[in-house]
Amino acid sequence: MKKIKIITDSTCDLTIDELNELDVDFVPAYVIIEGKKFKQNVNITNDEVYHQLIVEKKKISSAASSPGEFHKVYVRALKEAESIILLTAHGKLSAMYNTAKMVAEKFFPKRDITVVDTKTASFAHAILVQEAVQLVKLGKSKDEIVARLRFLAENTKALPLLDTLEYLYRGGRIKLYQRLLGNLIGIKALVLIDKKGSNMDAKIKGRKNALIQLKMCGLQILDHLIIKRLYVAYTNNKELAIEVADFLIENSPDDIEISIGQLGSVIGVHGGNDVVGFGFVGDYNVKMFTGVGETAKDFINEKLQIVRG
Repeated sequence: MKKIKIITDSTCDLTIDELNELDVDFVPAYVIIEGKKFKQNVNITNDEVYHQLIVEKKKISSAASSPGEFHKVYVRALKEAESIILLTAHGKLSAMYNTAKMVAEKFFPKRDITVVDTKTASFAHAILVQEAVQLVKLGKSKDEIVARLRFLAENTKALPLLDTLEYLYRGGRIKLYQRLLGNLIGIKALVLIDKKGSNMDAKIKGRKNALIQLKMCGLQILDHLIIKRLYVAYTNNKELAIEVADFLIENSPDDIEISIGQLGSVIGVHGGNDVVGFGFVGDYNVKMFTGVGETAKDFINEKLQIVRG
């Protein structure tokens, strides 16, 4: 019997094949399409969800796993290992964390189960899952692994750039006039998901400007990583993610792993089409994004003064 088994939920956005390769069990979250429930990555694909959301414009929401799903995964894992570490989506944004703890405490009070809130979403969550697996392989104790994961969770960040405000409006996160005005003048929204929750971190006019600033922001993030890994995530436009990732790979140190991954539908339905962004563990502040624009303005003004002089 193994000493430690790592479990997660499907909102980490690793594929089933990737989770199998890591030997990590997962609890599926739900996608709800016009009242009908689907298990993420089990009986519906991300592309199918995005097609129905973006092309067919169906009403789609998401929901946390049921207590029964957690119970099944716990039972299976306890047959393999003495201890369980389960990493969940952000407790402020999802019921996953509270449900996982409730089921563990109610049905398995005498078993060694620890639930860790990753305080983030998607591929930042995935990095913690990968780190947990690596620490198990290195023979670290459960206490050492949990302490490391909780430290990292304080520094996890997901940073998606939204091409439209439409889906924030559909989810009730902004008002109608904000959506209409934002879409009319081409506002792109940068959202930060970290230990504090989810907030709109910056706004910029125009897709081209937003992508330039995102790329330059990414270069600064690479200098402030705690774990030398960064994900470039996307919803339905993989080419966009490849463009951003290629730029970072060409201009980054060789010791940093840069990967591309599709945002899972549970997260992605709140962003919509053409979302691109980062998942990482490290330092970030909004000036890394907005400061690019200010630096460019200063540079242009300086050149104009030279020409005029």
